[in-house]
Amino acid sequence: MLIKAILTFAYFRYKSVLLEFVLPTTLLLIFFVVILNEYFIFSSTAIFGILLLPFVLNSKSQNSKSIRYLIVVSFFLIVSYFIPLNSLLYLVIISAFILVIEYRFGKVGILSFVYLIIISPIFIYVGNFIGIPARLELTELASLILNAINFKNQVAGNLIITSTSEFSVDPACMGLNMLTISFILAIVIVKHYENQTNNKLNLFFSSLYLLLVLLFNLIGNLIRILILVLFHIPAENSMHDLIGIICLLIYVLLPVWFISQFFYSNFNSKKGIVRQSSTCSKVIIYVTLILTISIGYFNKSKLKEVTLLPETCFIEGYTKTTAAKDVLKFENSNSLIYVKPVNSFYGAEHTPMICWVGSGYSFQQVKKIKLNNQELFVGKLSKGSDTIYCSWWFDNGGHKTINQLEWRWNVIKGAPPYSLININTTDEKLLYSKTIQLLSKNIFHKNTVQL
Repeated sequence: MLIKAILTFAYFRYKSVLLEFVLPTTLLLIFFVVILNEYFIFSSTAIFGILLLPFVLNSKSQNSKSIRYLIVVSFFLIVSYFIPLNSLLYLVIISAFILVIEYRFGKVGILSFVYLIIISPIFIYVGNFIGIPARLELTELASLILNAINFKNQVAGNLIITSTSEFSVDPACMGLNMLTISFILAIVIVKHYENQTNNKLNLFFSSLYLLLVLLFNLIGNLIRILILVLFHIPAENSMHDLIGIICLLIYVLLPVWFISQFFYSNFNSKKGIVRQSSTCSKVIIYVTLILTISIGYFNKSKLKEVTLLPETCFIEGYTKTTAAKDVLKFENSNSLIYVKPVNSFYGAEHTPMICWVGSGYSFQQVKKIKLNNQELFVGKLSKGSDTIYCSWWFDNGGHKTINQLEWRWNVIKGAPPYSLININTTDEKLLYSKTIQLLSKNIFHKNTVQL
């Protein structure tokens, strides 16, 4: 009886919280686990971001409750119906989650929605889309600055070669770790000023703020590279990571702190109008959740039924298997080739930067080269004593390229779908030999391809 009385009291005491927040978020969490359990990547940076979620999603704006994210949820639901992608389903879930929070507690700001994207695989895919070209450009710029101060060096891809040593501009220097942490902490700083002022930045100044964070991050990375090369600090030196942390603090977070203070002193938006909860709004919230779960489950089922594997793909001398869903694996005694179809022009490609790194390997060298008048990427990965040399490009049988915008635009214009071709060997000379041979072939043709 006592337990029943306690539960009854708790229900009526916290009825609104249970019905307007606890129950909806529980439904969304279950839906997320069931539908996207294999999609979300629980990396160290993602876990770090998740731990800070309560602070980022905290709202003290009880006077600005809103159901504005109903439009956002509806938009992503419609788009995901026609384009069944895990990333779109994730956007549906997080926009529905923020809809529930803003309805119950008040507006949390645009950057809170961006924060949930930053800790997700979406940011990883976008980062890898621009990561390699940005890293190579940053290496070139660092080399030019060093030569300008008479510190002679040469560039080979992401390597800066001096008279005594080589320095690799690897993912730790210009990759997702430092960039992701920068954005996570920058938004945490924003939330600090939001809680102090009870105001928020509008869409324009939020976008400008994120662009400044990116700019500071590039500057910080560039200065870090210059320090490491000038003072001959290799990756195995403990000072290597310490300098990275110092550059993050001085050249990224410190200016971001002052920029945030300036923005909230001059450009914050006005407080919202008081809105009382209504039965109609509650019905809208639950109808939206039901639609989210129903359409999301339908789209996930439809996504599982779609196969992207090419009708014909054969390389003589290799054993062909399906490594994973929609990934072909060709293997012999001295090389391994992956063929990874990309889902139309909007699809995310799985380059070695994602797959091999996810398997515990780290990139030591990445560069863009030309073989047989064809541009492609080559790289060197290592894990302990293991070393893998790899090359990759996009191919649809009639056209080969490494330009993301080019192949996506070609697909929009009606070109056959592309696949990412990834060759892997343990010998660098063998890699170049296999790559040259495969570049001259059409592996999607009915005729066999012999290497």
